[in-house]
Amino acid sequence: MYVFNLMPSQNIILYAKWTINQYTITLDSDGGSAVAPITQNYNTSVSAPTSPVKEGYSFVEWTLSGSPYTFTTMPAQNITLVAVWLELEESEYTITFNSNGGSAVASIVEIEGNPISAPTPPTKTGHTFNGWYSDIGLTVLYVFDIMPSQNITLYAKWTINQYTITFITNGGSAITPITQDYGTSVSAPANPVKTGNLFSGWYSDVKLKNYYTFTTMPDANISVYADWGTTGLTYQLISGVGYRVVSGDPTLTVMQIPQRYGGMPVVEIGEYAFDDYTLLQSINIPYSVTTIGTTAFRKCTSLAEIYIPISVTYIGRNTFKNCFILTIYVEATSQPATWDSSWNSSSRPVIWGVLDY
Repeated sequence: MYVFNLMPSQNIILYAKWTINQYTITLDSDGGSAVAPITQNYNTSVSAPTSPVKEGYSFVEWTLSGSPYTFTTMPAQNITLVAVWLELEESEYTITFNSNGGSAVASIVEIEGNPISAPTPPTKTGHTFNGWYSDIGLTVLYVFDIMPSQNITLYAKWTINQYTITFITNGGSAITPITQDYGTSVSAPANPVKTGNLFSGWYSDVKLKNYYTFTTMPDANISVYADWGTTGLTYQLISGVGYRVVSGDPTLTVMQIPQRYGGMPVVEIGEYAFDDYTLLQSINIPYSVTTIGTTAFRKCTSLAEIYIPISVTYIGRNTFKNCFILTIYVEATSQPATWDSSWNSSSRPVIWGVLDY
């Protein structure tokens, strides 16, 4: 560096040395997200920063003293730029629900940013609802808080339920319950056994009215009930209809007529079927029976009670003749017109309208 003091004794040339200045561009986002200031050497290349964001507005540009500013090189002074914003109109969007086989769920239509709540969960037979997911693969659980800024579809996730079939064997050997997923194939278990009886089938009600067929697991825990037929009953096929009981073992005191035999319903107690069965004290007539033939129980002198289900549409004449100690319980509230007028020729006491026997 040259020091000025005395004039030299010759001509000389001196050279200037310069230091480049740094300047700062301050960025005022006018209520938007903060943007860091830019400090660089004068005249070096300057790039525009990432645009700020402001809820409800769209960023337009940076301005200097009210005029649009273009970023090129650092100016020769500190400057402050101010953001310009365009207010957005409120937009409505829709959340659509794909319940994946469940009950329908109404779409949510709401303004972007407004608070939203989860709808009432859908239902699906045999399943438990496990939430709404934002992807079809059901990996991203959706949280309801505010309305998104686009239309979206949410997908229901389900867990299949397990249910149990419990077997009430009505005095037969025990059967292990079946527990499986809803809708899966269910096979009938091995038949239970009961001394003096033949297994007739499973029923879904305690009165053995509704025959149960094993197909798939239902959507509830259920109990099924075993029906039995006394060993020694003799049957006769009624073509295309079912079977008729024509006789039994006259030495038995208790008999049970099954609902079904040979895969078909037992629909009739034949004429004279139990005529003069003097040892018979109790007999069960199932709901499959529609006809009781003439003198079917004549001279059953030990028979104290009998229940006639509402399924019986015909009883022949003299059916209970000489049943001296018999009381007749009938599910019907009055005598059907289709019964023979002499069905109770011995005028045994009749109690009508008995629902539970």
